[in-house]
Amino acid sequence: MTSIIESAVLRAGTTPDTQVLIVNQDGLVLYPKKLAGQQQILPKNAAEEPAWSADEEYVSSIAPVPMSLGSDLSWSVMVRQPLETALQPAHHLLYKLLGLGVLAAFLFTAVAYYLARNLSKPIEQLARAARQVQDQRTGVSFPLHHPVREISQLGRSLQRMTDSLLGKERELQEANASLEATVAQRTEALTQANAELLQLATHDSLTGVHNRRCLDGKLEECSQLFRRTNRSFALLLIDVDHFKSINDNYGHATGDDVLTRLAQLLKRNTRATDFVARYGGEEFAVVLPCGEDDRGPQEAARNIRAGIAAATFDVVGKVTVSIGGAIAYASDPDAVALIERADRQLYQAKQAGRNRVAFSE
Repeated sequence: MTSIIESAVLRAGTTPDTQVLIVNQDGLVLYPKKLAGQQQILPKNAAEEPAWSADEEYVSSIAPVPMSLGSDLSWSVMVRQPLETALQPAHHLLYKLLGLGVLAAFLFTAVAYYLARNLSKPIEQLARAARQVQDQRTGVSFPLHHPVREISQLGRSLQRMTDSLLGKERELQEANASLEATVAQRTEALTQANAELLQLATHDSLTGVHNRRCLDGKLEECSQLFRRTNRSFALLLIDVDHFKSINDNYGHATGDDVLTRLAQLLKRNTRATDFVARYGGEEFAVVLPCGEDDRGPQEAARNIRAGIAAATFDVVGKVTVSIGGAIAYASDPDAVALIERADRQLYQAKQAGRNRVAFSE
């Protein structure tokens, strides 16, 4: 009986450490002989149907052996394996599952890294290019080709938007540059026009010296300065001798040339601080500041007369002038009194024979 059971168990492919026990209804081992008499704990239903049990050392399977009717004897066949051996397939399965879990985690990590790199890298490039656009840098490029269609579309859209913005910015810069150039040209032209207007407003168009209006302003300025500083000034009125004859004999164009030449001689024979103006017609005026020596204006008048008399004029040859001068007084109510005194002296110079200087004491 025992040999039959052992051969059946061994044929079932059990491991060598599998034990086959025959126990009676009380749990005593009947077979094998080396374990005979040991007590085994049987499950409550072991006498009726096959049952499984486990303890700290073995995993056991107990199957009752059917007996003839009317017999009080009963026994069971117990097959048991060490717990470690019995659980070895489960351990192998656990190790396989752990290995598969590690492999799956590695694969998931690799896939996640690949996806993150292929998705985040172009997004980082988009963000970096956007910052370059924000910093107004040139040569900005966006990733235009990517396996993910949405990223490619976003890159192309941003590139078109950037090109449009940069093009508009260049157009705006060119427009600003053109506007600035136009403004500069207009400003220069306006400055030139204002200078020309000022020249026309303050200077005689024929001779280039100051005009009568500017002379009146200069006399008022000198009068106010005289009142504040008690520093006097002088006025010379200069008239061309026989100027009507020059116009009658040589024409008005020659007369204009004589006046222009005379203005040049006046500027040449006066100081930088002296003020030369055309008083009207063939008359000129010179305003001179007075120093401590009151003979200064008289000396200046004589130098002017002599310089003009020594000069040679085109067409007409020699030209002389008569000069009347006067010094401003503190009692003068305005510049008109000074002009009247200088004009009387000019009349006296004319009456005395012309080409002379008459000066008010």
